[in-house]
Order: sequence, then structure tokens, then C-alpha cells
Amino acid sequence: YMLLFLGAKIDKIFDMTKRKPIKLKFGYVKILAKDCRCSRNTVTKALNWNADSDIENFIRKRAQDLGYVRQF
Repeated sequence: YMLLFLGAKIDKIFDMTKRKPIKLKFGYVKILAKDCRCSRNTVTKALNWNADSDIENFIRKRAQDLGYVRQF
């Protein structure tokens, strides 16, 4: 059972590493950090998909909702 759990967790980690980093408009990392009441480092890690915690999901959703994501 434990091996199945670890296998699923490893698959999830590999899935997250395939995702492209989210790029924000210039200067918006600081503004987003203040909006979400967290550090700039937490925002940067969330945008680079380093983990999949609740706060990081919230940061990514908030950036999208407020229009901070850079469009090409």
C-alpha cells in the first residue's frame, strides 16, 4: 500500500515539473505578495510550480483573477 502511495506522489511531482512557470507583469510579484499576505519567495515558488499546497494554489488563482499574468 505504501509503495502505491509513494508512486502516486512521485507521479504528481513529475507532473508539476512539466508545467511551465507563470510569468507576471513587471513589479507584480511584490504586489501579489502583499495581496496574499505572504513573502515574495513564496510567490516565486508558487509561480514556478515547486509545490502544490493550498497557499500556492491560492496565489496562482489570485494572479490569474487579478490580471497580473503576462500575456504574449
